[in-house]
Amino acid sequence: MGGRTGCGIGYEGVPLPALPTSEARRSARARWGITDDSPLLGCVGVLASDKGQQWLVEALPALRAEFPHCKLLLAGDGPARHDLEKQAKELAAQDAVIFSGFVKEIESVYAALDIFLFPSMFEGLGTSLLSAMSYGTPSIAFARCAFGEIIENEKSGLLVESSSASQIQQATVRLLRDKSLAQNIGRAARQRIGEKFSADKMVDAMLRLYDESLRS
Repeated sequence: MGGRTGCGIGYEGVPLPALPTSEARRSARARWGITDDSPLLGCVGVLASDKGQQWLVEALPALRAEFPHCKLLLAGDGPARHDLEKQAKELAAQDAVIFSGFVKEIESVYAALDIFLFPSMFEGLGTSLLSAMSYGTPSIAFARCAFGEIIENEKSGLLVESSSASQIQQATVRLLRDKSLAQNIGRAARQRIGEKFSADKMVDAMLRLYDESLRS
């Protein structure tokens, strides 16, 4: 549904939410202790080695050399949490990583973020990426599976080489340095979800498929 991914699995649509107000964004950021001068990066998903959060933690020291107040919010829990906490401590970045655990009101994550990072090595459904884009959040993903079907590189997001902390760091720095680029990518991302990957679009596509099947 919504086209096939490079991994052979289709995508489901996501709702297109109202954009958070300035007040809602401040409230969401306050939940995680984030002030306006702290760039907030985020990832939503199970904490597991194949989800790639280790590359985000590895990228933090170089990011913080230029943006010392930068924080990383890892929303979710899973078997890799202990290893990720250990990695952050070894890199002296434990104060920069927020391990939120499971978050029921997940909209409070998307509303708070400046940049969404999606380092998954394999994903059947890129639902969290689709959701972040639906909030107009500029996103960075590895150029693998069919994430290129979701993100139009350099237009509605940035695609980087797989398993590369340095490329994640470089792409993130681009967006943090160039706010106009980040805003344009965020707007294009939300537009792409509305046009291609919204829940309404997927329902319409399924109804057309049913209708065609009944007519054949």
